Amino acid sequence: MPEQLSAAVGRSRRQTAGALPDGPAGPDWSREIPMDHLHLSHRSSVHLTAWAETGPGEFAFTALWPEARGGRPPAPGGHAGPDPLLVAATYRQAGLLAAHSAYGMPRAGETLLQNLGFTVDPGQILPADGPVALDVTARCTPSGRRGGVPAALHIAAEFRHAGAVLARIESDFSWMSRAVYRRLRGERAGVTEPVAPPPEPVDPASVGRAAARDVLLAPAGPGRWRLRNETRNLLLFDHPVDHVPGLVLVEAAQQAAYGAAGPGFRPVSAATSFGSYVELDSPCLVEAVVRRAGGCAALTVDVVGRQDGRTCFTGTVSGLPAED
Repeated sequence: MPEQLSAAVGRSRRQTAGALPDGPAGPDWSREIPMDHLHLSHRSSVHLTAWAETGPGEFAFTALWPEARGGRPPAPGGHAGPDPLLVAATYRQAGLLAAHSAYGMPRAGETLLQNLGFTVDPGQILPADGPVALDVTARCTPSGRRGGVPAALHIAAEFRHAGAVLARIESDFSWMSRAVYRRLRGERAGVTEPVAPPPEPVDPASVGRAAARDVLLAPAGPGRWRLRNETRNLLLFDHPVDHVPGLVLVEAAQQAAYGAAGPGFRPVSAATSFGSYVELDSPCLVEAVVRRAGGCAALTVDVVGRQDGRTCFTGTVSGLPAED
C-alpha cells in the first residue's frame, strides 16, 4: 500500500504560504502533495496546499485558488461566486490524493468516473482578482475489493471559505488495471491526439467564459454544439490522454447550460452521469434544453452528449437567470 497520510508528515518538499491549521489536539497535516497521486504534470494546476486524515474515511484539505472566477468574465462590482469548474477540479485532486494515499489505489491503474454532482452558492462574495483560501472536508465510502484494495469509492466533500459553505460535491468512481483498460479500449488505448484541430469556438461570453482557450463548444445549430477539445487549457488537459476527460464533459455541460439559458445564468446545482468514453477523434454533439418550473424563477437545463450514435453522458444544470 502507498504511504499513509501520517507517514508523509515532516517530509514536505514544497512549502506554501501560511501556517497549517494544526493544533495540540489536531490532526497531523502534510504539505507534501505528490504530483503522480493527482494525475497531473503541471504544478500550476495544483490547488491543494495541505492535507490530513482526520478519522476513518474522513479527510481534510486546504486549498488555494489563484482567483475565484477562474475563466469567467468579471462580475459586476468586482466580486464573484465560486466557479463550478474550480470546485470540480479541486475536488478531483482531493479525491485522487485520498484514493492513492489512504486506500491503496494503484497509480498504474486507470480511473473510471461514473457520476458527479454538486451544488454551489452563487451568492457567496469572493474576491474576483485575488487568491481564495479554502478548507475542504471529505468523507470516503469504499465498496468492493479487487487486488486487496477497494474497487470503488464514493466521495462527498464540502468547501468552505472563511467559515462559510461555498459548495458541496460528490461522485462515484472506480479503477481498473492497465491490462483490463487496454482490453476495454482496444485500438484506442494510448491514442492521445485528436486527428484534427478543434473547430472554431462560439463567442466566449455566450457560454460564460472570458477567453477562447476556455471554450469547449463550437456552433452546431440552436441549442446544439460540437464539443471541442481545447488542449491549451491546462486545467482541463494537463497531460496527454486517450479520451476526453470527465472534467471536460462536466465543464462542457456547464457551458451548454449557460448557452441555452442565456447571459447571466448562475448555476446552483448540477449532476452528470457518464455512460461511455468520449473519443478524441470523432465529433461529439452536445445538446441542451431549458425547462422552467411553473411559478419558479429557477431554470433547469437538460444536457446530453452523443457520439457515433451513442449517448456518452447526460446531465442537468439548475440555476438562476440573470439578475435584473
